[in-house]
Amino acid sequence: LQPFSPSAPKPLRFHYELHNLVPEPGPENQASIEMLQKHAVEASFRESEMHGGQTRTEVSPQHLGKTMLRMLGDQLKVLGPSAASDLEILRNPASQPHEVLIAQGKLVERNILFQWVASNCNRFEVWSHLSEAGVSLDQMCAMCGWSLKLSRCARCKKVLYCSGGCQKRHWKAGHKAQCQGA
Repeated sequence: LQPFSPSAPKPLRFHYELHNLVPEPGPENQASIEMLQKHAVEASFRESEMHGGQTRTEVSPQHLGKTMLRMLGDQLKVLGPSAASDLEILRNPASQPHEVLIAQGKLVERNILFQWVASNCNRFEVWSHLSEAGVSLDQMCAMCGWSLKLSRCARCKKVLYCSGGCQKRHWKAGHKAQCQGA
């Protein structure tokens, strides 16, 4: 699957619906929704081609997870690679009110997308495919996806966490076997 082009329509706007992130309906999202639908259709055709042209009505959970991860990665690219510039705007007392509002919105949207990435990775077990989507564990909590106020694992210094609770859950979920002192 090819990543979306940089000239793609505006990023989708999402809202929460029973703990799921759902694209908001409306004309401003229509082009992006059509692009995502086209991407899903292309993915199903490629899946069909890989299986001797036989039509498949189902997609493996891991394939779905990887496809969703690529789409989320593309959405994150639209927002920029990190929150540093947005945080700088918020800290600067000379920032204009509209700049502050835009920076706050980008921080919230980036954080929601990172949380959705983590949820997707946990649900479909696709953590190993983060780099394909252009997402790095250096940007988010390894357990929940939170992207602000992070601290590193004291032992390996490779994984980030937003809280001690997330660190304990990740340790029990398998980081204990992977963690090696630096």
